[in-house]
Amino acid sequence: MDSQKIKPEVCTEIPILDRLVKKIVECLDGNAPFDGLFTLVKEMAKEMQRQQLIPVNKVIKLFQDEDATEYDQLRTLFHTLHPKMLRSLVLGMVPYDLSEKDSPNWKVVYDSNGSGTYLAGISIEGRHGAFLTSKEIDLVIQHIEDYKKGCEVWLNNKDTYGLSHVTPEQEGHLKKALLIDNHIHIKSKQWREGDDYRQPACISGEEDTHNIDALVAMLRRRVNPNFDPDVPQVSSPAYADCSHNVSQAMPNHDPDNSSLLSSSNVWRLLILCIQYIGLRVIVRTVPIIMVWEESQIQLSEVLVTVLSQSLITQNGLNVIQPGTSSSSNDVNQALLDGMKEHVWVRCPWFMDNVTRSLEVRTANRDILQWGYNKILEQEVENSIEKIRALIEENDRKEAEIESKRVEIVETLNRIEAQHEAARQVLREVDDFLEMSRGMFPDLPEVGDDSGSDS
Repeated sequence: MDSQKIKPEVCTEIPILDRLVKKIVECLDGNAPFDGLFTLVKEMAKEMQRQQLIPVNKVIKLFQDEDATEYDQLRTLFHTLHPKMLRSLVLGMVPYDLSEKDSPNWKVVYDSNGSGTYLAGISIEGRHGAFLTSKEIDLVIQHIEDYKKGCEVWLNNKDTYGLSHVTPEQEGHLKKALLIDNHIHIKSKQWREGDDYRQPACISGEEDTHNIDALVAMLRRRVNPNFDPDVPQVSSPAYADCSHNVSQAMPNHDPDNSSLLSSSNVWRLLILCIQYIGLRVIVRTVPIIMVWEESQIQLSEVLVTVLSQSLITQNGLNVIQPGTSSSSNDVNQALLDGMKEHVWVRCPWFMDNVTRSLEVRTANRDILQWGYNKILEQEVENSIEKIRALIEENDRKEAEIESKRVEIVETLNRIEAQHEAARQVLREVDDFLEMSRGMFPDLPEVGDDSGSDS
């Protein structure tokens, strides 16, 4: 891929670069296995909930429920991407890398004759797959905003006969919207001055005006005043879609082949406004993930939408939650079986990615086992040291206890000797009193008159 030479840095050619995209590209350039990269993909899915316009609860759940079959399928489908295609996809450079139909870069692209998800990208004729310049984006934004004003005039007055009461300015906006629409109509169906006013082609209701606001915001994020305004950008907004028959669905998004009615209104509007400023749009549609089971079709759309950041609230042109389109009864089992052989056998990178992931996982398991054994050994050594310390502490405490016991015994013996000495003194006093009995006359008691003269 030509984009292999471009570093993942914000610059004139790459005005928008998500931090997780930068990590994925750096890991790919470092030959990281896909199994490890899938953790970053899960983070990319989780970050989709930061926007509020488009519900993404189903997408978030698919990447969170690791016990579900769908989670395993997503991880398997992720391994079907060639590393070069993955790098180009996350950087928004698929149209740039595949601008030439005879380029060797197409060798990493699947055959479109089957079911799966494809990407449609916009480039400008003569720029080898590059998009608009910042200056051109500013001009396109002005026309988109005028188109929205024309849509609002129609929505607010469509039930009024002839729109007779609208102001000249409002009428001018509606006229401009219809003139922009002329780029997708054959000459006989183009609107001309004096014709009845009709609904602009890029709206179906008021909700579409909110999507137009999101389109303007997405384009404004691509304009960086610090960079050269006249240099074409090599990354471009993309549109992801899934189909039971990719080869039949892809042409529906090319203005050279269709009226773009199968695309989102913002995809159609962006192309029309680019054509309105006099540039010829080149649409490159590329099969990204092809599947071999019907249940994988919508999952492949989810995965490509996450990787390409193709929601209008991010860097792309999708306006609905991926994986929510109604399932078709047009299931061609022969196509599914043929695509299984194509992906598993004829395109070697799927098995290369799986083998690489398994090798690293096995190596990691061996490393973990070695680490676990080392931890066990260390724990045993630590336990032995603790036991030794406890024994030493126990011996020390036993010595202290014995010392205290001896001290107590000595104290008790000393007290007993003192008590014995005191008892001996008392015995001697008793003996003395006994021997002195009768040696002294009894002294009269106080108040006793028995010994006085009468």
